[in-house]
Amino acid sequence: MLNIRPAVREDIALILQFIRELAEYEKDPKAAVATAEGLKRDGFSRNPKFRVLIAEWDGEPAGFAFFFYHYSTPVRRPAHHIPSGLSLPSAIPRQRHRQGAARVSCENRRPGKLRAL
Repeated sequence: MLNIRPAVREDIALILQFIRELAEYEKDPKAAVATAEGLKRDGFSRNPKFRVLIAEWDGEPAGFAFFFYHYSTPVRRPAHHIPSGLSLPSAIPRQRHRQGAARVSCENRRPGKLRAL
């Protein structure tokens, strides 16, 4: 069963693993220059610059959604930006991938109200 939850500081090593796996998949492993210190400082401090959701499949880590806030001038309000959507390995059936991505996308339409389902 698919579960999506907010990442916590203890997930930093897992987030780094997902970042590296995504860079490998995109055939650009050198692009993965993130560090644990940088993720801790920028994502898990008092004023985080980004957020991460962790997808779990049957209780095991299966993917992540990395996003940050920006200001949308067309709608004149804060918004979320998800650069890579929900990145899930091929171990999860395609239907579940779409379901997870849709759930993250729906939640991100409510700025300031993001929560894992």
